Amino acid sequence: MTASLLTANKNLNLPAAVYKVKGNLIDVRRPRRKKGDALKPIGVGNPLVPHWGQKPIWNDRKTRNQILLAGSQGGKSHIGPYWLWREIERKLEDKRPGQEYLFGIVAPTLQMQRQRTVGMARMARFLEQKFNCSEEMFLNKQDLKINLRPLGYPVEIYAGSAERRHRLQGARLEAAWIDEGANVRDPAIYHITTQRLHGEGRLLVTTTPYLAGALWLKQIIDRVAAGEDLETVVVRFPSIVNPYFSLEEEQALRDSLPPWYFNMMYNAQFEQPQGLVYPDVTYIEPFAIPSEWVRMIGIDPTHGGPDQFAAVWITYDPFEPETWYIYREFYLSCTPPISKPNQPWRSPGQMLEEIYHMSVVE
Repeated sequence: MTASLLTANKNLNLPAAVYKVKGNLIDVRRPRRKKGDALKPIGVGNPLVPHWGQKPIWNDRKTRNQILLAGSQGGKSHIGPYWLWREIERKLEDKRPGQEYLFGIVAPTLQMQRQRTVGMARMARFLEQKFNCSEEMFLNKQDLKINLRPLGYPVEIYAGSAERRHRLQGARLEAAWIDEGANVRDPAIYHITTQRLHGEGRLLVTTTPYLAGALWLKQIIDRVAAGEDLETVVVRFPSIVNPYFSLEEEQALRDSLPPWYFNMMYNAQFEQPQGLVYPDVTYIEPFAIPSEWVRMIGIDPTHGGPDQFAAVWITYDPFEPETWYIYREFYLSCTPPISKPNQPWRSPGQMLEEIYHMSVVE
């Protein structure tokens, strides 16, 4: 008899040879692979044949919140349209006359929503191939909204993003999908989306653990692993679990990338980049910086738009124990967010000038 494992909420019975379970955190074991055994890719409109990394999510039809944490090219976003369409079909099984159903797809930015392999654009491609029709029949490109009434379904799919968080405010979602969730810096987006879910509405989050915005996600995963959140299940697997991802490509990436970056991007592990993130931060009481101390400024510019224009001010105490102090930070986008309509638009040159005036020692 094959040994089996149970998740904390006893919702899934999993083979121990394939999975490791801690609380509601499911880790997929690395498969035995050999060179040349990668399968050829298939189109997004074909029936889904879930691999071992996707199966726990696909087989779990009860858990309210599902998080699929996978390496790049692991197939995490590929399952999104199939999952959402299945949720649509489940709601339509008991549809009532005049009833309309609203679903949501969330991505870090509207620009990402338009990318062919992310969120709303991926869903549009799925529907195109499923119904053998042009996206012009159902996709409003201006508002990024899908209306399936022309295809005979009383269904609308709204696009949400961190830039336009108000899009989902007041909505009553039957189900939602957050794609590339770790790139959503504001954890409020996750909570807003879950709050908009109606009744037994479910949420799927698919992502690679990018460090820029993954802290809130890691906190959720830690609670899930500790068995403290029975309404959420997390499945984590490396890219090589995907049978369409070749062993040769994995080896080439492993040889060319820093270990921390490879583990983050292809093993779906939370990592700290060497030399970029300090393990500890100490806050101290304010003091006047001596005039003889060296001061430096580091600037991470942008060419405009919603990306953050960042700067950090650092001073150095040359005496023992030779301490570095960060005493000022600057984060601002050239394009003001919708939530702050009174904030003026600034060109990159104006941003540099503002940073320069902030740097003048009085």
